[in-house]
Amino acid sequence: MVERRFEMSIDINATPEDVWRALTDAGELMRWFPLQARVTPGLGGSVFWGWDQHWAWESEIDAWEPGARLRLVENRPAFDVNGKPLAGPAAQLAMEFTLEAHAGQTTLRLVHSGFGDGASWDDELDSVSAGWQFELRGLRHYLERHKGRDRQHAAAHDVTALGTG
Repeated sequence: MVERRFEMSIDINATPEDVWRALTDAGELMRWFPLQARVTPGLGGSVFWGWDQHWAWESEIDAWEPGARLRLVENRPAFDVNGKPLAGPAAQLAMEFTLEAHAGQTTLRLVHSGFGDGASWDDELDSVSAGWQFELRGLRHYLERHKGRDRQHAAAHDVTALGTG
């Protein structure tokens, strides 16, 4: 059976140390990714990411190699579109970030793996695959153009009635 995963590499005009800080420092994380973050650094520590009441989760740090490799793991069921757990078996998901310096840039590679089988996991894998492409480009934009600057966040929500015909 082929492991279900999402993989992506992106080149960033930043040092591995800057990319590492953006991935592992709570204040830096909130400048480009979650709205809330907590990090207990080191092997066996944890990383919490939250988006107000919509999405929140905590992962255990399974590998901590500053400037080179971060691996986060969590055991959980699939989530629905609103961030709520779905009924069904849990899976061990892993997010492995590796950093490699070359020609004045850092290549960041992400492998997000461990997705279970079935339609609920299909939806989550599709969502994760689209989301990480957007977020990692946001990380690159932050480090290349706005490093060290806080961001402003705004959200608008509306409910509409959809017709059936």
